[in-house]
Amino acid sequence: MKIYKSSLFIIVKNVIYGICGGAVIAFILNLLLLTYLAVIIGAVVGLLIIYFAVIGDNIRVVIDGDNFTVYRRGKAKHSFNMCEVSLEARIKNRAGDCILTVTEQNGESTRIDCSMLGQNRFYRLLADLRVVGEPAEVVPTKK
Repeated sequence: MKIYKSSLFIIVKNVIYGICGGAVIAFILNLLLLTYLAVIIGAVVGLLIIYFAVIGDNIRVVIDGDNFTVYRRGKAKHSFNMCEVSLEARIKNRAGDCILTVTEQNGESTRIDCSMLGQNRFYRLLADLRVVGEPAEVVPTKK
């Protein structure tokens, strides 16, 4: 059994973003509203960003044999058998937007945002899910 949890570095980074974002919102709103209203709104925005960073977007992926389960907020959100699904992974940019797309045999696709794992853990997860490491299959094309 292997367990992949959110990266502490990414959680701390998002908490800092929440604090800075709340401060910027408060500063901008201070120019338009009363100071105490700007501070309250900035604090609420900052707390919401921190909530999503620490609790809302937190992810845990558990691989147990041929099954893997994705947990969000401590509850099992998705559960798949690796033999019955096809997997596609994509990292969008250097910021580390990691997306795992799981397509079941009936054609239903599920996109899982694994950004909170961080790129290194995401690559290790892909290796354990057997997405990487095998040579690519050559697809014939016509000109």
